Amino acid sequence: MPRLASLAPLALPLLLACSSDPDPSNPQGAAGISGSSGQSGSPGAGGSGAGGEAGNGGAAGSGAAGAGAVSGSSGQAGAGGAGAGGAGGSGEAGAGAGGSGAGGGGAGGAGAGGGAGGVAAEGAFDPDPFGGARPASLYVPGGYKPGEALPLVVLLHGYGASGSIQEILFGLRKVADERKFFYIHPDGTFDGTGKRHWNATDACCGFGLSKADDVGYLTGLLDEIEKRYPVDPRRVFFVGHSNGGFMSYRMACELGGRVAGVASLAGATFDKVEACAPKAPVTVVQIHGTADETVLYQGGMFFGQPYPSAAKTAALWAGYNGCSPDTSEAPAVDVEPSISGAETTVLAHQGCKAGSAVQLWSIQGGKHIPALSDGFRFGVIDFLLAHPLP
Repeated sequence: MPRLASLAPLALPLLLACSSDPDPSNPQGAAGISGSSGQSGSPGAGGSGAGGEAGNGGAAGSGAAGAGAVSGSSGQAGAGGAGAGGAGGSGEAGAGAGGSGAGGGGAGGAGAGGGAGGVAAEGAFDPDPFGGARPASLYVPGGYKPGEALPLVVLLHGYGASGSIQEILFGLRKVADERKFFYIHPDGTFDGTGKRHWNATDACCGFGLSKADDVGYLTGLLDEIEKRYPVDPRRVFFVGHSNGGFMSYRMACELGGRVAGVASLAGATFDKVEACAPKAPVTVVQIHGTADETVLYQGGMFFGQPYPSAAKTAALWAGYNGCSPDTSEAPAVDVEPSISGAETTVLAHQGCKAGSAVQLWSIQGGKHIPALSDGFRFGVIDFLLAHPLP
């Protein structure tokens, strides 16, 4: 039976070092993490915190276009309509010692009423968060034109981490700018031990104690974002690590037909086939290190609740999607830069319904927290984007 602390591997210093030996006493990291909209993170329990970093830029005032009113990182004009730009937002101080957020630089200029003049050259977080009591900020990619329908990618963090910390490891903001999609990385709730978690499957990570309705929260987040921004309804995706991977599968089970695809690094789906009944096929890429010491590649059990192996996870989704149980090899991928060569083997199921796909990426010798390359970042996102809903 695993210790609860063994599921909290994402402390900030360990992320930066790509270590696989977590410090469970400081799940938020030793330093406050600033978001691009000027909010700094708080240090984790037991962490001293180095102080919040300065917020990047002021947010433009909301113009007539409403949804597009997002400033560039230096207080550039918002992408919205003709309303006058607001003053730069003030960065909030991190909870660490001595930290004080710097004010956003410069006032946002007047919106250009759409068209080429209304495009923010650099990406920025919308200054108005979503999620109510559990706020999360949406990243709008650089070059976004008001009214342009873009995909949405939701990143779910691992147990004991946070959305900001998970972004440090996954690095999807730059992918959002290059591939042009809306991007958000919300936070789970704190459990009885003070660790953020997602109440995902029976195995991970509510452990029968959590009352959090994370399906309701994340569904509501999608609803809110789609009311303010023109999200492409055929390309809504979840990406998760560990507990976030488990939660991504939960969302695929619950919102098949709305969620086009999920990518899980070191997570797993429900062990019992009847526990998941997606209404439509959902594209799946399961990525897992063969030497994962926390969520075992060959499957295992958390507090008496089993979770399936990486191969069984892919096979279960092949069944849900009407794919052939047989697999074929696809070109290997270089996911882990600390392991020489293209170390990740790829097995693809064939003949999936409704244009969906199921692949298993096995990081040969990979641990629970691999040092991820751009081959992972762009490879995973490109795979998902290539499989929209029909």
